[in-house]
Amino acid sequence: EQPRLQLLGNACRAGDNFFVALHQLSCMWTRNRAEVYAILEQDQKVTDAGFHVVELVLKKNGLIHPRHLNWMADFPARLPRLIDAFRKRNQYSKYTDAVNDVASFLHRASDSYSSLTQTFMARGYPYLVDELLGQLDCRSVTLQYVLFTASRRRLGVPDGPLGQSLDQAFFQDQKNHQDQSATFLPMAPIPDSTVLESRNSKLIHHYKHIVAEASRARGEHRRRSSHLSVSSPSLQQSIPPRSRPFTSTPTHLSPNPSPVSQFPNSAPGQAFAIFPAQPAPHPVRQNMVLQSTQQQQQQQPQQTIQNLFFFDQQQRHMNTNLANQQQQQQPNQQHLEQIIATHHAVTNQSLHQQMAHQQQFVRLQMQQQQQAQLAASHQMMEYQTMQPVSVAVRNGVALSQPQASFPSPQASVRPAIPTPGVSPVAPQFPSGAYGQGPFVQQPMLPIEQQLQQRQAMAQTFGRLVPPPGHTIQLCDWPCDPIDKKAIMMSLHQADVRSPKRKVRPSGTGEPDERYYQAVKSLPVPPSRVAPMKRLYKYQFDVAEEQIALKSQTIRQGPGIPLAEHFDGSLRWRVRTCKIPPNRKSLSGVHEWVGMETSWPEHITISLNGEHIPIRRRTHNGRDQPSELTSFIRPGTNEVLIALAEPKKRTADQYAVAVEIVETRAHSAILDYVWQHGVIKGDETLKKIKSRMAATHDDDSVSIVVKDLSIDLADPFSRVMFKIPARGAHCTHMECFDLEIWLETRPSKTLKCPHSSFVPCTCNDQPEPSVADKWKCPICNQDARPYSLRIDAFLLSVRKQLEKENKLKAKSILVAADGTWQAVVEDDDDDDSDDDDEPRAKSAGATKSGPSATPIPKKPVEV
Repeated sequence: EQPRLQLLGNACRAGDNFFVALHQLSCMWTRNRAEVYAILEQDQKVTDAGFHVVELVLKKNGLIHPRHLNWMADFPARLPRLIDAFRKRNQYSKYTDAVNDVASFLHRASDSYSSLTQTFMARGYPYLVDELLGQLDCRSVTLQYVLFTASRRRLGVPDGPLGQSLDQAFFQDQKNHQDQSATFLPMAPIPDSTVLESRNSKLIHHYKHIVAEASRARGEHRRRSSHLSVSSPSLQQSIPPRSRPFTSTPTHLSPNPSPVSQFPNSAPGQAFAIFPAQPAPHPVRQNMVLQSTQQQQQQQPQQTIQNLFFFDQQQRHMNTNLANQQQQQQPNQQHLEQIIATHHAVTNQSLHQQMAHQQQFVRLQMQQQQQAQLAASHQMMEYQTMQPVSVAVRNGVALSQPQASFPSPQASVRPAIPTPGVSPVAPQFPSGAYGQGPFVQQPMLPIEQQLQQRQAMAQTFGRLVPPPGHTIQLCDWPCDPIDKKAIMMSLHQADVRSPKRKVRPSGTGEPDERYYQAVKSLPVPPSRVAPMKRLYKYQFDVAEEQIALKSQTIRQGPGIPLAEHFDGSLRWRVRTCKIPPNRKSLSGVHEWVGMETSWPEHITISLNGEHIPIRRRTHNGRDQPSELTSFIRPGTNEVLIALAEPKKRTADQYAVAVEIVETRAHSAILDYVWQHGVIKGDETLKKIKSRMAATHDDDSVSIVVKDLSIDLADPFSRVMFKIPARGAHCTHMECFDLEIWLETRPSKTLKCPHSSFVPCTCNDQPEPSVADKWKCPICNQDARPYSLRIDAFLLSVRKQLEKENKLKAKSILVAADGTWQAVVEDDDDDDSDDDDEPRAKSAGATKSGPSATPIPKKPVEV
């Protein structure tokens, strides 16, 4: 399964929807063909023949474990359910379009694949993109490369420098057939082979040249292998067992050097990474050429560290080094025979000494090479800061180039320390339309040095997407979900960001009023969830009447979606919160809504089989609730939650709940509070008397308060309230003004990116208030519209003071018998010259009883 998963992962990273859909349909076809027939809606024989071609290319699905095959058949989601969901919503989907493209490919493959295979074998060069698009209608970057690699290998060009040269030309051919969004341009078949060859004459010439080079290299290798086999038994007998691994590697030399560097000094067993979508390449056999010390001094020029990397401005220096490298790769057959004859004369003692010298040299060479590569990598980073692009990128995936290899020590006839070999030279690809130019090699460094380089590159690059392995520091996190930094850092979740909310016009001709959002109820009450090997399942019912009130999201092209709200509209969401370890349970909605959203480190949520994305603090400033509205259906809805166990156990405990958020108009909230939230005056007086006469359980201790002070000023405006209100669970007697409380509820204010440059009207229409800003300004308890209470006693006090023209009173003193007196203070004046006078002297009390108790500065609670 590993090669298949590697191809699938590369296709996902490259955004190759065609390959993902083809792979899913292929696995579904192996599991249940009837299901695939119903989706593709074409001739069953054609479908079967097309999938047989796919199995020839990707190997049969029967070799995959059934459990893994079932997973692949449902990746990325159950396809029938996915197609039905988009059809019901009349929404456009690139993935469903890819399914239609796969159907066309299967039809073409069943007709043309066999003849196309015979054609490329007869003509002697691999597939062209014109053929893959025109005849097979293959619109997958990944599948095209798999087909090309198979044809290249069948023509005798193995993985290695020659194969890489063909691959680079093929990548350029793909790029020439794509638009700016890396989507293949539509193309009709080209039945005339003459027209096809004239369109691709340069590319075909390059393909044939590389295939001919590979053929000559194979013939030369066979001839040398047969010649070496004559003398190899005596050679092996003269070498001690420990020395044989160093001399058993066959030699591959071409009499006519290819324009591509053959990497003679590559480390044994080193593989070349060509393109992420290809299967793991075979290791390239390495060359170990035996030369005398004198010949090395004549042929090997001194190399510098700068030869490790070749940039555009060093092209002339690179060409010189490449010419020297190619000149060294042309030993004749007589020299090879002389080396073999000389090697027969070496004694066991001299071989032992030579191997010891070689091992010592290798260790020293590797240490020097690592230091040189580290210095060169810093040079590369400095160069990349000046150049916008230094690594070739295709479809968002970097093309990995051959890694820099360590020079192999050259064997010598005499027992002396060999001199270092020629430093590796970067591969020179064909120039012109199909050449990719010089590439930056990835040096082989220890893990610690690689991590240091990644952090240094992250600080050097001013790039949007950090490099892999880079840690975003806490100081770089966004501060708020509406911050522009949060938008940039959450681009991977742009489709689940909070939509722009629009209020549906009333249609009555009256001016539109403000709307507010608040949590109305909890279909799934708070429940503890712990990280363990367990799946939590919750169910809740949604009535048809609630579905009719569901807030609808409107897709308006590629822009931000628009959510339409109206009076009474509903939406559903899920969130988790941290709960104190000592709290046994959450008694009601009023406790839950006051807690901040906090997601566990590893959590997965699905609703009715649909995955629910998690929006975290790292990208949004704060952990955000996850929206469920789009996946709600009438009847029973099922939520599945899984928490993976973290590596380090923590004492954090979490609870999860599903919430219903309702949108109400300003007038509707006022009407609701007046009808259901009025506290009678007698109840308030009873509460005041009970507090003033509170007695401790111990008879020896009794606390009695003669007067109770109640502040009359609204905490926002600092003037006397008009409609005194507080939360149902507030324990204080002070109130805030009801209408001011509603008007001060914040709304989402997202600035458009273009608002700094041109006049913008995108946010002229106000949105409903934020759903979670309903904490009492005095005690932080629940003060949602459903919990607001109007105090009739304080309302009567306000009316009485208005009649007496004493609305500047800041507080009242209430006696035990229910009588009260107003405390009127002068307006605060910072410019007054009487700052040294005590404030108590400027305060006067209008008494309605005999009490003359000093005025406390703060409310007293017993």
